[in-house]
Amino acid sequence: MITVGLDVGYDAVRMVAIDHTGSGPALHRIGAQSYDIPYSPEHLFDQPDDLTSAIRTVIETYGDPGWPVTIGIRNRFATFLMPQVEKRMKGNQREEWLRWEAGHFVDDSLDHYILDSDLMGYQTDQTEDIFLVAARRDAVKTLQSLAETAGIAPAAMTVASIALINAFEKSYAPSDRETAALVHIEQACVDIIFLHDAQINLTVMPLDQGSGIASGLRSFGSQFKFLINQMPEEDAPNTVYVSGAQKRLQKLCSEWGEQLNRRVTLMMPFQNMEIPDPLQKPLKHINQAAFMIATGLAFQKLD
Repeated sequence: MITVGLDVGYDAVRMVAIDHTGSGPALHRIGAQSYDIPYSPEHLFDQPDDLTSAIRTVIETYGDPGWPVTIGIRNRFATFLMPQVEKRMKGNQREEWLRWEAGHFVDDSLDHYILDSDLMGYQTDQTEDIFLVAARRDAVKTLQSLAETAGIAPAAMTVASIALINAFEKSYAPSDRETAALVHIEQACVDIIFLHDAQINLTVMPLDQGSGIASGLRSFGSQFKFLINQMPEEDAPNTVYVSGAQKRLQKLCSEWGEQLNRRVTLMMPFQNMEIPDPLQKPLKHINQAAFMIATGLAFQKLD
């Protein structure tokens, strides 16, 4: 079975198709289409024709009508970790409690959001950790409309943070004891996901671009160092994995490795995957780290 991850990013639409074979996943196709101009998070949907054109071009060039597609929702305030939720809460009681909790994290009426939840795998006999997703209705409807206009019907939708975790777990198969930080660089923001003892914590830090992207990333490095230094040593990440669309990621990894006094490495999405010979050469000439979210979307479980 072949599944497709479609990442509608701030600078381009990226697609990854994965063939789920009996011997394991294999990269089937990969492609991208840049926009006329990059967009900020606040203005991603200001030019829907540009996005629709990019989606249609990617699907027509690299996709197939019979492949199910999962589209990523870029919504910065969409994911929350609810730790140690009591298992005894069932049905409507749990749903009402999650809605009440979500109301503490959003700056608008919950009527403007679509809520969904999923188990994060860490649990005891009495409790379990839950990932709560609160995606804005207008963002979901806009993406659905863009996809339909481009001629595709998404098989599923999820937010980018969950897709990033999916891609990391599939690419690196971390152990429950591994302590790591995922740093994904986006327009104006950096998403940080801490993984420790099978638990997940998400943080978003603004990226000051007033003096240019290079200056903003250097400033972020100092803030990130301060954040790590405030953590207990046993909770601080041993390894920092970096991904994003920035072209200077390899240099950043070197700079941050010295600054943070930790191993900092470029996050690559196709580590535990068969790569067919025709794709070996093209992969050497692209920023593979920019396809982390698209890869995680392709691994998303379909309903």
